[in-house]
Amino acid sequence: MNENPALRSLMAKLDRLIDQTVKVRQACVPLMSVQADGCVIRTKPELTDHRARLFAADPHCHYCELELGFSQTTLDHVRPKSRGGDDSDENLVLACENCNQLKGSLLEDEFRSAIDAGQIELPQLAVVS
Repeated sequence: MNENPALRSLMAKLDRLIDQTVKVRQACVPLMSVQADGCVIRTKPELTDHRARLFAADPHCHYCELELGFSQTTLDHVRPKSRGGDDSDENLVLACENCNQLKGSLLEDEFRSAIDAGQIELPQLAVVS
């Protein structure tokens, strides 16, 4: 059976894409992407890449220090985007979903102060350092 050369090329690119995958505790984070215009493979940094790097360095919630599985992690903006924050490495930390939701648009020091003042209560399993 004769295969279309374009299809064969696309399949080869997809095979390379699959080979360029980092496994992080049962989660796959693609390092490359396929563009729709001509199926060009290129490096494309994603927030998922930040999450994978942070998880590999320390799999704990930045705020409550609860050890997390990769699928339990969320990215939190230390300085929320609504308050001028960005997606830079310096502004992103791993957080459990509970801490991320409780923190909302607070700055880290405001969040910790609210916990200390009893205005925000973390789950009993969570311990703030």
